[in-house]
Amino acid sequence: MSRRDRSESGSRSEPRSTMSTATRARILLTQTLRPSRTEIIDLGAVFVLGLLALWGLRSSWSGWWFLVVGGLGLVLGEFIAHVTNRLRQAAPVLALLVVVVFFLLGGPVALSVGGGSALPVPATIKDLADGLIHGWKDLLTTLPPVDNSGSLLVVPWVLGLVGGVLGVRIAASRLRIGWVAVPPLALLVAVILLGADHPVSWAQGVAFGLVLVVWLAIRAERDVASALGRGTWMRILLGGAMLGVGAVAAVAIAGPVAGGTTREVLRDHVVPPFDIGKYPSPLAGFRQFTKQKVPTAVNAHDKLLLTIGGVPDGTMVRFASLDRYDGTVWGASNGSSPGGVDSTFQHVGRSIDDPIGGSRVRATVRIGPGYAARTAFGVWLPVVGALRSLEFTGPDATDDARGFRYNLAAETGVIPQGLRPGDTYTFSAAVPAARLTARSQLYSGSVPVEADTTFAQQATAWAGAGSAYQRLGEIATHLRTEGYYSDGDGADALLYHPGHNVQRLDEFLNGSRIVGDDEQYAAAMALLANRIGVPARVVLGATVEHGKVYGRDVRAWVELLGSDGRTWYTFDRDRFTPTDPPPKTSPPQPQNNRKGVVVPPPAPAPPPSSLTDPTDTDLHAKPANGNPLGLPAWLWKVLVWGGIPILVVGAVCLLILAAKAWRRRRRRRHPRVLSRYLGGWREVLDRAADMGLPPVSQSTRREQARELAWAPAGPLAAVVDRQVFGPEDATAEAAEVYWRELERELGEWSAGGSRWKRIRIALSLRSFLRRTPIASLQLPDRARERARRITTRARAGIGRRDEEGAT
Repeated sequence: MSRRDRSESGSRSEPRSTMSTATRARILLTQTLRPSRTEIIDLGAVFVLGLLALWGLRSSWSGWWFLVVGGLGLVLGEFIAHVTNRLRQAAPVLALLVVVVFFLLGGPVALSVGGGSALPVPATIKDLADGLIHGWKDLLTTLPPVDNSGSLLVVPWVLGLVGGVLGVRIAASRLRIGWVAVPPLALLVAVILLGADHPVSWAQGVAFGLVLVVWLAIRAERDVASALGRGTWMRILLGGAMLGVGAVAAVAIAGPVAGGTTREVLRDHVVPPFDIGKYPSPLAGFRQFTKQKVPTAVNAHDKLLLTIGGVPDGTMVRFASLDRYDGTVWGASNGSSPGGVDSTFQHVGRSIDDPIGGSRVRATVRIGPGYAARTAFGVWLPVVGALRSLEFTGPDATDDARGFRYNLAAETGVIPQGLRPGDTYTFSAAVPAARLTARSQLYSGSVPVEADTTFAQQATAWAGAGSAYQRLGEIATHLRTEGYYSDGDGADALLYHPGHNVQRLDEFLNGSRIVGDDEQYAAAMALLANRIGVPARVVLGATVEHGKVYGRDVRAWVELLGSDGRTWYTFDRDRFTPTDPPPKTSPPQPQNNRKGVVVPPPAPAPPPSSLTDPTDTDLHAKPANGNPLGLPAWLWKVLVWGGIPILVVGAVCLLILAAKAWRRRRRRRHPRVLSRYLGGWREVLDRAADMGLPPVSQSTRREQARELAWAPAGPLAAVVDRQVFGPEDATAEAAEVYWRELERELGEWSAGGSRWKRIRIALSLRSFLRRTPIASLQLPDRARERARRITTRARAGIGRRDEEGAT
């Protein structure tokens, strides 16, 4: 053969080799990995149930992308589980594949939506790991609906991936039929716990239950059909029709019944890890915005605080709502509002679900040099009304959006890192027309301020009798008519000090003259309102003039809670704050025994700011060595960190042993004697499962005994068959003898290995998870009697033929 022929022959042989490899790959994909009809049903059921469960996160997200991410996780999880099932891979291999897919595809699926990288670079892997560990906490501490950011989308991504893997893996196992419902139900429970306190729709539960019941019915029918060799599709159709009728009835009833229900979620029990109490009260720095004869470097009376567009002149801009008084200052807090609205500072997205209604405004704010120069004051975000949406557009927009917290009840936002000159943001809000009038219905109940008696005598004496509105009006009239206004500038600085602690307010209310500025009047008015049972808070803000806010426009007023627990009525400062300056003559010195003076109590210990921050009282109550028994610190740590896990493990082991002993006793002492024999054979199969032997087929007991490859299994199975199909009735004495022999043989069977192997068999849970074969199930009485008659007739016929042959 010439060189040309050999080259042509070689070139023609290459396609044949390529086609051979492609053919092998196609055969592998089509025959080995192609799902069967039953597997397609299981895959579809797991996907539909998982998608319905993830739909429950709709109340927590502002869009639908979370469902796309969760759906992709379901598909990939099902694919991984199906491939490992067909290739007969162990659970560690499946877990490794899940981890690889999570980090390899998590970037393009979840993180790329929020602007993250789609490549599996170290930064992407770090973000995915952070979302896996802290994503649930970030979701629970973010006020819904949250944005489709990458870090939060890791939650539906991992839920869908794990839900798909477990659903398909358990559906393909030989566990009892009820176990296939565990992964979808667990996914639904996880979604409910991570979601909002109100369901998305009653249709979700109806659809989920309908699909789950139909799937379980199909699997049950499939198992019966595989055992009996035939299927009854008519029963499936009738069952589906009955479920459809039940679903229609549930739809008709669930709507009006579940219209206003709430549910228990983790969001209600997790305290956001944000300590608002560490920021100074902005009310304490009020005099830095007043006019002083000798201005200081931080004085911002004539400085531009901010410019705002989109609101008319005279609009009140809110800086901060201060709802807790600790004896020193009015400050912001978590959970102080007695109403039904969430009153904690939480992360929020671009959209904010606020139930408060009112006229809509859309404004754009630019922070000026005077506002940001005050560090303790510049952390509070100026807004108008109740926020509905917020978008930062300045140079630090990303950092501001990541750190922003908002209190839904206080209608107050905070930027932990502080605002800077030039920061801009746009927001839309609802401005309620909530001015306090005689028709306003005020809240009656507990108040957010500590229930002490400070200034209670003054509040009672000045309020008089009448309705809450009338009593508040009397107190306000007394402050306005008997008081004077002074910022403490010039010579008055030595007489009228700043601050609003208990001592300063005692001097303010009980001195010879009532003299102060917005700080003292607003603090005292709110405190006196709380003393007569009306929840009140102090609000610091400013009035907009020609689209700008200067330091001289800063004001403090009071808001009172309405009867609905959500609406806060504005109590205008003009009703309790005078305008006249004090007389030039010096006031007389205050007397030591003034009427109505109450010795101020010591400031109470502040509550912990988070779940991990104890109060001073808790710290002093603990022993010096950190344990209540007085043991050395190292020994106490060993007992805590070592003893508790040992006790938990021991309790679990005892629980497993007790469950097996109870199951064995129930089988041995069953009221029906025949069931004792059947329970004995089940005990053999369960012991084989605990020893790690492969599951036996769903065939006769004698065939199962041959598969077990255990010598005593054959005689034990034969005894059970004689009792089930034989003409004689089983007796309790014979059953007890059978069980004693059974336990002796099982003990010798398990004693063949090492001590560790015997412990592992005793604590194994395989017998609880593996499905009982059909052959070990008890036959109905009618079928058993019929089997006995057939056996008796067959034996009689064999005997007659033997006699005729002998003759």
